[in-house]
Amino acid sequence: MTQSITADQIAFLQSEEVRHFIRAFPAKDIHLLLLNPPELIRGNEKLVADQIKSHAKARHKLPLWYENEQVIYPPPLSLEQCSSTITAAYKRDLVQGDMLVDLTGGMGVDSLALSQNFNQSAYVDTSPLLTATFEHNQKVFGDNIQVVNQTAEAFISGYTASEETTFFIDPSRRDAAAKKVFQLEDCSPDIISLLPELLSKGKTVLIKAAPMLDIKAAMKSLPNIERIHILALRNEVKEILILIKKDYDQEPMISAVNMHDTTDRFDFKYSKEQDATANFGDLKKYLYDPNDAITKAGAFKLVGTKHGLQKMAPNTHFFSADKLIAGFPGRVFEVLAINPKKTILAQLKNTNVILKNHPSTTAEIRKKYKLKDGGDHFLIGFRDHDSKAILALCKKS
Repeated sequence: MTQSITADQIAFLQSEEVRHFIRAFPAKDIHLLLLNPPELIRGNEKLVADQIKSHAKARHKLPLWYENEQVIYPPPLSLEQCSSTITAAYKRDLVQGDMLVDLTGGMGVDSLALSQNFNQSAYVDTSPLLTATFEHNQKVFGDNIQVVNQTAEAFISGYTASEETTFFIDPSRRDAAAKKVFQLEDCSPDIISLLPELLSKGKTVLIKAAPMLDIKAAMKSLPNIERIHILALRNEVKEILILIKKDYDQEPMISAVNMHDTTDRFDFKYSKEQDATANFGDLKKYLYDPNDAITKAGAFKLVGTKHGLQKMAPNTHFFSADKLIAGFPGRVFEVLAINPKKTILAQLKNTNVILKNHPSTTAEIRKKYKLKDGGDHFLIGFRDHDSKAILALCKKS
């Protein structure tokens, strides 16, 4: 797509015929569209192709955007890093006050969500294309956010200090060669270098980081962290949020959050995790598998001790108990058989395979037992506290 978007192009994309074409054309056939564009879009086929791809990506991630025919989308790459409607709403509830400054506005999903809790808001981005599309889209959604086409560094250098300002920053996770990066010092802008000036001109900074971020390394690099949120959606970690308060000088709280039909949240501090003692034991009637947010957070002992569970092994992050315990933040399985015979597995049409700290690979287990994914049964493999490899046939409780 071009580096900017003109008023004529916006008007073109807003015409009824073009809007209908974008919503109706299948994204999987984009290559055919570019090879032989119809007369309606000839000369604007790349512009329209990007709209079709982005619109398709928005279907599940941004349903309110998808349903609104007036929305104009930035290039598809912008939708990869942007927040979903659900994760943006979670961030909205973390901060509030007088002035919000989104220093890396991008598509603007977070700007629109966060601004609801502030009296004034500013959206800042270096891209003329992104700022132009956001300026259009915020009017579509009935918002009135100040839009600034500038680098974060340039904006901050001219920003007047205010104790009531909250800065939000979601650094770009691609380097100059468009290669994906995830450590804070490799992203743009460099939040580690920028943070002292942000804290001199405001009181709160909320950072959105990549799921692959080394959390403990980030804690060593950043001061005044009040809380870190590991945010998972349907058991897949999507974002790590770092909330920094100007005068906070205590140990940060870690919140491991998994959102699905209900929300599981586990709060802890690393000092407590370090001091906790895990109880090890043999596999019992129920097997407990912590959600991915807890695994990413590193709460490998506390989550078991809090719920009275025994751990399978120091490096095996499964737990077990003879009874079903309500409120566990993760999946719970009923154990049907330990190290089942091939004849038993052969009777099952589909069986899901889950391995943690097991000597075999998932592919090897599937091949050995002729298993296909699906169904209600799970073959769960791990090493126990005696380093013995175990396979447990289970079903979800």
